[in-house]
Amino acid sequence: IAIEDQLPVSENEDIQVEMLASATPPTATNVRDRRGVLEWAFEAKPGEVRDIAFGWRVRWPKDKGVIMIPSG
Repeated sequence: IAIEDQLPVSENEDIQVEMLASATPPTATNVRDRRGVLEWAFEAKPGEVRDIAFGWRVRWPKDKGVIMIPSG
């Protein structure tokens, strides 16, 4: 099974995006050369349950405003 998700990607060096320490580490990053795309891949047996924790944080200087724009 392969599960993909995406971190926000900053185009500004003052804006930092980081995965939370409690997140499950991905098995691959920048999947298919797409920045911020993460993948968790594993073998699963019938009836097996797996939990994947995923979260991120965005930090920026207090004196700057940020507008988040969806990609696409």
